[in-house]
Amino acid sequence: MRDEAGKILYVGKAKSLRSRVRSYFQPGAFDGRPQFTALTSRVADIDYIVTQTEQEALILEATQIKAHHPRYNINLKDDKKYPFIRITAEPYPRMFWTRDVERDGSRYLGPYSSARHMRTMLDVMHKVFPVRSCRYHLPDPKVKLCMEFQIRRCEGPCEDLVSQEQYRRTVEHAIRFLRGDKSGVIRELTERMREAASEQRFEQAGRHRDQIRALEHYRSRQKMVLEEQIDRDVVGMARHDDEACCTVIEIREGRVLDEKHHFLGGAMESTDA
Repeated sequence: MRDEAGKILYVGKAKSLRSRVRSYFQPGAFDGRPQFTALTSRVADIDYIVTQTEQEALILEATQIKAHHPRYNINLKDDKKYPFIRITAEPYPRMFWTRDVERDGSRYLGPYSSARHMRTMLDVMHKVFPVRSCRYHLPDPKVKLCMEFQIRRCEGPCEDLVSQEQYRRTVEHAIRFLRGDKSGVIRELTERMREAASEQRFEQAGRHRDQIRALEHYRSRQKMVLEEQIDRDVVGMARHDDEACCTVIEIREGRVLDEKHHFLGGAMESTDA
């Protein structure tokens, strides 16, 4: 929502934009807060961006609030950072979650709107693909096998029990899993869940059930976020008779920051080029 000068007053999200906007301006909409009346009296224009999923909407909302600091947004003004999954640039890459994105050659997947589900998915990934999550920088002769190797969550690169080529194949499989190629893993977990239930190992079956739910939750990719940490402006234009509208989507460090509309008159006098 913007005022007459174009300044952003409020940023929000909704499944039904029509219902959300109507709830602000229909008779009797006052909810008792003085800020509500002040906001609705100053709104002169409303912009919107359509997203593919609720996760995209949540992340886009937080990004715009942090960028513009709208006066009437009271939530998400803190410096909360969404979590990413980091794959380090090492001979034997590590994979773990972080809230800090550094330009050090590492690959980052995310951001994820739910840290709890992200941790569950990362835990499933480590059980299916034994990629190390320790803090050691290999090779290091002082590092020995640990419990992660004993429980088959690591292939033992610290003692050269796996080649770099084989280990990197495992890492690439894990990345495909995290990027959305989850169908095969879900089928495997479903078989394990049914097997555990048939053997009356109900606690184990319940864990597999929770893992499957977490994978289903993150099946869809977040299209509003680029994996590359780049800045880019995407421009689109629509023209009808002598009027035209130009839309500019601003992408900063891989995230959609804002969308701006510019209405142009006298378009008949110019070519599309």
